[in-house]
Amino acid sequence: MRYISPARVALTLTLACLAGCGRSPEPPPSTIQPIDIAALQTVLPQVDGWTRSKPTGERMTRPVRYAHVTARYSKADAEIEAKLTDSATNAQLLAPLTWMTNTSYARTTADGFERAASIEGYPGFETWNATAKTGEVDVVVDRRFIVEVEGRQVADLADLRTFLARVDLHALVARK
Repeated sequence: MRYISPARVALTLTLACLAGCGRSPEPPPSTIQPIDIAALQTVLPQVDGWTRSKPTGERMTRPVRYAHVTARYSKADAEIEAKLTDSATNAQLLAPLTWMTNTSYARTTADGFERAASIEGYPGFETWNATAKTGEVDVVVDRRFIVEVEGRQVADLADLRTFLARVDLHALVARK
């Protein structure tokens, strides 16, 4: 059975709810538009020694505004998936991650850990399962962008941190 971190569950449920809430009242209009998918895809890194799939993306303007891009990377048996989401400052998308990135959050298991982390000065979250060799590093940038890096069959959490370090977080802020 594959372990799914609470951060991933919260974000997935929020995106699914927002994408399918056509019967829900529309949130107040926002003047902030999400970044164009093609522009957001340019922030996805190329990492030496890893093969990157062609990035995919989606953008929505109703009932909630957001843009989301994904790329998958592979090297031997290892797989890494990088996702970038522009929430257009939508509190509904950011709320589930707020408690996960609280600097006091930490959980230790027999196989690994979950913990809040500061990543380049931004609030983040890390999980690692040494037995399954799976992990995740997420960061919320400028209360708008969500960057997620999830790995399977990776040597250690450092592989995921390397990918996240290749995402120019400051370029995301500059594009808004």
